[in-house]
Amino acid sequence: MVTSTITPAAAMAPFAVEAATYEQTKLQAHAANIQGLTTLTTSYDAELLYSSRMLELQKQLATGNKQLQLDIDNIIGPTRTDDRRMVYETSESEHLLWIRKIFVLVYYLILLVYLFTSRFFPDKKYLKWKIWLYILLYILYPFLIDFLSRTLFDLYQKIDYIVNNKLPRNVYL
Repeated sequence: MVTSTITPAAAMAPFAVEAATYEQTKLQAHAANIQGLTTLTTSYDAELLYSSRMLELQKQLATGNKQLQLDIDNIIGPTRTDDRRMVYETSESEHLLWIRKIFVLVYYLILLVYLFTSRFFPDKKYLKWKIWLYILLYILYPFLIDFLSRTLFDLYQKIDYIVNNKLPRNVYL
């Protein structure tokens, strides 16, 4: 029998080289994986920080939005109330103007009734100038009453101011 001169260590040498190469490749792959995981961990930490900052910003914006909404409501609320008030006042003003027209019509109808049912024409009162002056004043009265009432009211306010505000006042006390 022939004995082989190859030692067991020599027989293992090609496998050792292959194993060392395999180990080296796997160590490089492992180092690359570790590097990738480190990059992903850093990216994840940055994303967590970004997310927390975005949540803080969202809370600040929500708070600011609520405050702005309250401010807008405080500005618009009275405006809407004033608009409703104006609608009601306008309708009531129109109603009052309609009533006034009716009263003026009745007022002039009273003049006509007086002229045709009284002794105006039979007694020939139309020839007297005083009667025409009274009729003219009667006709002009609805137009003059606004002017007269405003003038009297302004006169009253001026007299009241003169009577009640004679002395200067020290407004800093």
